Amino acid sequence: MDTEIVNLIKSLFDEYANKNSAAVTAAYLTVGGMLFVSVVGVISQWFITKHVVSEEQKRLLIQLHTEARARQHEKWEADIIDCVMGLLKATDPEINKNIDPTVVTTHVLKVQLLLNTDDHDRKRSTNPI
Repeated sequence: MDTEIVNLIKSLFDEYANKNSAAVTAAYLTVGGMLFVSVVGVISQWFITKHVVSEEQKRLLIQLHTEARARQHEKWEADIIDCVMGLLKATDPEINKNIDPTVVTTHVLKVQLLLNTDDHDRKRSTNPI
């Protein structure tokens, strides 16, 4: 800015400040109040946004964890069904005239591993078996 303009603005400001009029005081209070309200608004909006984002992140993590556990449980059930079907095929005398002990043992061991009672998530499913 030109120094002449800066000096003019400065002189106008000094003149208004020296008059100590009610209009100047009201203008200062109005501008100060507006600045205060805007700062409070920004700070409160920041806290609210931070809280909403954090809660949304928690909700998404819970949802992803639940979906992963559901997919894992579905895969586990499919593996159990496959192993039991293989065991039934291997021991069915109408399908196999000669029962191969290695195939039967393999399927039995797979089922035993899948029905592990040490896994707390699956303990409820394996107790009836």
